[in-house]
Amino acid sequence: MTDSERKEPVTTDAEDAQAPGDGADDATPQESDTGAETGGKSPTDDVKVLPPPGDNGGTATKGRMSWLALTALLVAIAAWVGGFLAWQNLTTRVDTFASGQVALDGRLVAAQAASDTRATALEAQLVEQAAAIARQETALEHQRELAEQTYQALRTEVGQDRNRWVIAEIEYLMRIASHRLLRARDAHAAIAALEAADRRLHDLGDPVWLGVREQVSDEIAALRAMPEVDIEGLALSLRSLAKRAETLPVLGARYRPGDARGDRAEGAEPAAHGEDWREALEVAWQQIKGLVEVRRNDQPAEPMLAPSLEYFLYQNLRLQLDAARLALLRGEAPLYAESLRSARDWAATYFDQEHASTQAMVTELDRLLGVDIAPQLPEVGGALRALRAVPAYREARGGGS
Repeated sequence: MTDSERKEPVTTDAEDAQAPGDGADDATPQESDTGAETGGKSPTDDVKVLPPPGDNGGTATKGRMSWLALTALLVAIAAWVGGFLAWQNLTTRVDTFASGQVALDGRLVAAQAASDTRATALEAQLVEQAAAIARQETALEHQRELAEQTYQALRTEVGQDRNRWVIAEIEYLMRIASHRLLRARDAHAAIAALEAADRRLHDLGDPVWLGVREQVSDEIAALRAMPEVDIEGLALSLRSLAKRAETLPVLGARYRPGDARGDRAEGAEPAAHGEDWREALEVAWQQIKGLVEVRRNDQPAEPMLAPSLEYFLYQNLRLQLDAARLALLRGEAPLYAESLRSARDWAATYFDQEHASTQAMVTELDRLLGVDIAPQLPEVGGALRALRAVPAYREARGGGS
């Protein structure tokens, strides 16, 4: 047995399982010869022979250890690199956050400064406005004092008796009532003015005005008793008649004069062929006289319009109706009646009386002619005369002058 065989290392089960094969392969020729001489069994058959440290088994084990160490080194390097990158990323984020925080702090400081500036400006503006308002209040107070002084001066000048103003107003209202009734025949406006004057007399509260109030009441009652004329309705009726004028049929629009001469000529023609020349001469003389016809008309002359000129007939009728409507609105009763009579005569003379539209026109004109658009007006000057007769009126007018 060699020295190497005595110095066997202790091995693991895995190495023991692998060692026999390796030893069998590496056996020397001498050991083989010895086994063969002893009958095929060597004294060292029961002893496991391990390869020396420098053989192939040790090399494989060292290789596996090297790979494990290398792998662990690579993992450690990768872990270090990953940690370094993570630390660097974290550091970058922290720097970015710090930069953002610094910028935000800067903006907050700027915003606070701007807010303080605006607050200072607003405060200064409010102070200025308060000062301006105070100045305006002072000016208004001064103006109020001036107005009060002016009012007191005016009151002192015109007198402290308000009855003068009320009496002057009552007189003015009575004059307005008289003017509206006499000039415009407006009874409604006259009644309104007299009622306003009566209220002013009542506000005076003095019994000396009872006689004036009584006269005012009588005049109001007389105005209300007047027959009310529907001026607007009559004007609309005349306007409607003027629109329907062009629908009336013209009388004799196709009329041709000379029928009598034609009859005489036809009656004398058979005698012209008579045997007596005297009869022929008579017929000729009659025909010569028929060339000239003299007519006498004792009636008033009518407008010289040919019946075929329908346009002028219609326009003349419309003009008469428009003139009647204008006279109605002005309160001119004579012109109103004259225009309606002229329109009625025109319609009866130049338009077909047998037609229903002409008959309706004439009937409506007759109805309008029967309306009195200017009834007799009552007297409204008595209240004004009674007012001027009161001594208090003369005193007020004299005191005011």
